[in-house]
Amino acid sequence: MREAVAVVTLLLTSTAALGASVAPGAARVSLALALVTVAADGATGSAAPTRTGTAFAVSTAPGRTVFLTAAHVVGCMSVSACSSTEVTVYLSGELRNPRRGHVIAIDDLDGGRDIAAFVVDEGPLPTVDLGSGLGVGHAAAALGYPGATLGALSDRRIEASATAVLSLGKVRRDDGFALEGDFETFPGDSGGPVFDPLNGSVSGIVHGQAPNAGPYLAVGAAALNHFVKALPEFANSATVRTATPVQAPNPTPRSLTGTPAAASMYAAALKVRTSDPGEYARDLRAAADAGNGLAADDLGLAYRSGTGLSKDQDLANLWIARAVELLKTAAQNSDSAALFRLGQIAERGELLPLGNPLRYSSEYTEKIALDYVSRAAALGNADAMLNLGRDYHSGYLVTRDAKQARYWYCAAAVAGSADAAGWLGFLYSDKSDAPELKDPALSSRWYGIANEIDSSPATGMSEARTLCRSASLPR
Repeated sequence: MREAVAVVTLLLTSTAALGASVAPGAARVSLALALVTVAADGATGSAAPTRTGTAFAVSTAPGRTVFLTAAHVVGCMSVSACSSTEVTVYLSGELRNPRRGHVIAIDDLDGGRDIAAFVVDEGPLPTVDLGSGLGVGHAAAALGYPGATLGALSDRRIEASATAVLSLGKVRRDDGFALEGDFETFPGDSGGPVFDPLNGSVSGIVHGQAPNAGPYLAVGAAALNHFVKALPEFANSATVRTATPVQAPNPTPRSLTGTPAAASMYAAALKVRTSDPGEYARDLRAAADAGNGLAADDLGLAYRSGTGLSKDQDLANLWIARAVELLKTAAQNSDSAALFRLGQIAERGELLPLGNPLRYSSEYTEKIALDYVSRAAALGNADAMLNLGRDYHSGYLVTRDAKQARYWYCAAAVAGSADAAGWLGFLYSDKSDAPELKDPALSSRWYGIANEIDSSPATGMSEARTLCRSASLPR
């Protein structure tokens, strides 16, 4: 009987010791991580040179698990060329119990999508969640088996397991296909996961380092998700989990700030916002006292505007500061409503640096606002996706791009935003400021869907999903 398979589990509760400027989070990353070796250039024999790399499981079933790694680790350009390639797999770096794997898919290595998939006849094993892009400035973590730890592969006197090493840093560039960051990687890390340390979802595969000590490189989330979805055996499989905004299931993500009772109080306040400002303010105070960050921010704004209360700038500042504290705590748990509200507060210039009474510069304010909104959108928040669509439509904070605007409007409409459907109606109309998208028939359909979402949300969202999928909208 095979020995029990050890599973890599990381609980990121403190990052200071790792030298990374990342807020402590509670993300638990549980995955089947593997060290892989392949005989270089078809060489055979015990003394043959080998390539080494890292791999992680993305789909599993009894007796069968699919791993992803970098294509350059397996060293061949196609599945047929890999037919004679033997992949040796050490689950969790356990060198005393090697498994064998065979390659089932290779992406376009020359095109920069350095991805390969191989199968090991063992399972079920823990698999990762595949996420969306991280965005510039977002925290990123890379996990792998750097070559310096692999002396055991050539020196059999060492019987310990090879050690997986975690590196934390920030993203410098991420266009969905290529990701650059200052997380540190070494030979042997290639093929390992790059993931969001706040929620544990994998958003890339380690590729290597740019020439001349340039930035560390990874294949991005869009290429990764496209590759996985294209695997024939998983085309209709529920075991491959992705975070695709166009399929966001929840139009109104529940905020994790405060207790369920606090969330109910906040919902009650919103119902009387225009009809009874005094009751609105009282309900906000109750919800804010109970720890709801959204209510605390709204209460601060109510003090600032005098909505149901006497104007008081000091109390306004106090409650907004309390809101930021509560929302940041929730954001560390990937609360999309908290992330979006933090983006709005950043746009107002009210996210103050810890211990620094001065405001952020306008450039940094815009950068952090876009980061928060992008992260909320990636988690399926309809308001954030609509906001991101408007940013791309207008060119605010980002380069104007009508097709990106269309993508995010579509994602928001699928998540239940009637406003987003209406904006799609405009984009396709004769009055559109994107003439290349002009389609009067499609414009009419989207205006109809906007009305449908208002009157019958489930029906309207279903129609939006069907139309978005049939249109195969690029991001």
